[in-house]
Amino acid sequence: MDKNNTMDLRQLSDTALIHMIRNDQIEVFNELLGRYRACLFSYILSLSADPDLSDDILQDVFIKAYRKISQFRFQSSFKSWLFAIARNTWKNYLRARKDWHYIDAYQDVYSVDIANNMSVEDEIIDIEQRQNLYRAIQLLPKQQMRTMMLRVDRELSFREVSCELQCSESTAKANFYYGSRSLEKILAA
Repeated sequence: MDKNNTMDLRQLSDTALIHMIRNDQIEVFNELLGRYRACLFSYILSLSADPDLSDDILQDVFIKAYRKISQFRFQSSFKSWLFAIARNTWKNYLRARKDWHYIDAYQDVYSVDIANNMSVEDEIIDIEQRQNLYRAIQLLPKQQMRTMMLRVDRELSFREVSCELQCSESTAKANFYYGSRSLEKILAA
């Protein structure tokens, strides 16, 4: 697809792109998913606190969306539909791991219509800020990174973080302290 066609695709609505995909213009699917990749990744990352796992789940979400695009009924926005797939994929991941306590703990998150709570402008600003923070967090050593994600995104207590990471509570606190200090330096640069 050349540059002119790409520019034209950006101007089309989700509905128009979905109809094109259903008419065997499969290459359009990347444009459609590209619109929501960042906010879906942020949402999944806020649940998992693990960038690699979030990326894997995101890929599963895209595969499921591709397979089920013919079943999309236009009763909600495409974005809401993708978020529902992401939510269910995350829940299935937890079920497979038998992490029932996380499913219960995130029940409120699952019931919230995250896709429709923000204006587009607020969402773009929020996504940019979160992406900057996540990029900075990913520069931390692995245990500090995971501790920061669990504390910041999932708002777990240090006791819960220590259980999740299978370390002592004092180690979780130390990882958070040193991670916070390092983040301040990274974000100030």
